[in-house]
Amino acid sequence: YCWQLIPKIKSFDRYKIDPCSLEYFDHNALERLKAKYKAIPTHSKVALFFEQDVLKREYYDLILENWYEFLSEENIMLDDSWFAQGPKDVQMFHDFRHDVPAIINEENSRADRVKLGTDMAVPDKYFMSMMQFYRKTLKANDLDYVMFGHLGDNHLHINLLPEESQRDVAQKVYDQMVDQILEWGGTVSAEHGIGKLKKKYFAKMVGPSGLEDLNKIKYCLDPENRLGAGNML
Repeated sequence: YCWQLIPKIKSFDRYKIDPCSLEYFDHNALERLKAKYKAIPTHSKVALFFEQDVLKREYYDLILENWYEFLSEENIMLDDSWFAQGPKDVQMFHDFRHDVPAIINEENSRADRVKLGTDMAVPDKYFMSMMQFYRKTLKANDLDYVMFGHLGDNHLHINLLPEESQRDVAQKVYDQMVDQILEWGGTVSAEHGIGKLKKKYFAKMVGPSGLEDLNKIKYCLDPENRLGAGNML
C-alpha cells in the first residue's frame, strides 16, 4: 500500500529528502483516472505523488539521485514511476491530483448520488494505525469509496459513495471514523471547515468547555451578535 514509506520519508535529513507535498491515490482513484491518463500502468494498485522544492539548480541532480536511491532500496518499480521533466509535467501532476474530486463530482451528478466525504487528520504517531483502521473499516462494509489526499499531513479524503439504500451504512461508517480519530487526538476537519452538516462532530471534538470558550471569543469580537446570524463563528 506504500504507507510504510511515509514514516521513512519523514525521518530523512531535510538536506537529503524533504518533500513539500506527499499525496496518495488508492486503487479506486486510479481506476477513475485511467480513462484520462492512459499511461497509468494497468496493474497499478496505488500511487504516491511527491513534490520537493529545489532552492538552487546545483542541488537538483543530487536530490533526484537521493530519491532514485531511496525508491530503488524500497523496491519501487522505477520503470512505472513518473518524474517531471519541466513545467508542463509539473502541471500535469497537479491536474492529476485535482481531477480525482472533479471526476467523483461528475459521477455523483450523473448517478444522482450523495457522497459523504471525510476531512480528518491525526498526529504523526497514529499514522499507520489510521491507515490500517481505514482499510479494515472500509473492507468490512460493502460501500464504494475513493481514498486520496495528503499523506504527509496524515490527512486523507475518503469519499464514501453509497447507493440510496446504503446511506445509513455510510453514516455509521463515518461516525465510527470520527470516534476513532478523536480518540487519537485528531481533528474532524483539517482543511475544509465544519459547515452545518458536521457541526455535531465539532461539538464532540471540542466539548462543552471548548464551545463555551468559542462563545466568549465570539462575544468579544461581536458583542451585539451582528455577524453570522445563527452561527457561533
